[in-house]
Amino acid sequence: MTKKRRGRRVKLTEQVMDAFIQAIKLGCPNKDACGCAGISETTFYRWMEWADSKRKDAKVYQEFRERIKEAEGQATQRWLAIIEKAAQAGQWQAAAWKLERRRAMFIPKVKAEVEAKIDGRVEVKDARERVLDKLAVHAERIQKTENNQ
Repeated sequence: MTKKRRGRRVKLTEQVMDAFIQAIKLGCPNKDACGCAGISETTFYRWMEWADSKRKDAKVYQEFRERIKEAEGQATQRWLAIIEKAAQAGQWQAAAWKLERRRAMFIPKVKAEVEAKIDGRVEVKDARERVLDKLAVHAERIQKTENNQ
């Protein structure tokens, strides 16, 4: 008599892994690679969590994660080789692009946030008119103060 397996069948098959890895090698982000492999993003990220868990089958998910990292590294290396070849052929833009990205890894980006209140009114006046308007308001206040004394 054979033992019956308990629980669901594992979705993470060699076929799913291969489809996902192939998509990563072509440059797909994880979301699109999930679509190529026929899994949901939620499932993918759950598997990545399981790789760090104490599950009995965690090793399968760890191996999958390692294959993904390897595929990402290989793809990056291949793309940089293409850019390097273009730079060596005299296309300075390729070298500039590469340098810009490489330096960006070490130089933090400054993020500026702008907050504004919009009330629907738009006033366009030159600086001179605005100053004259303010002076007129102050002159009116002075006039009222003098009249009250």
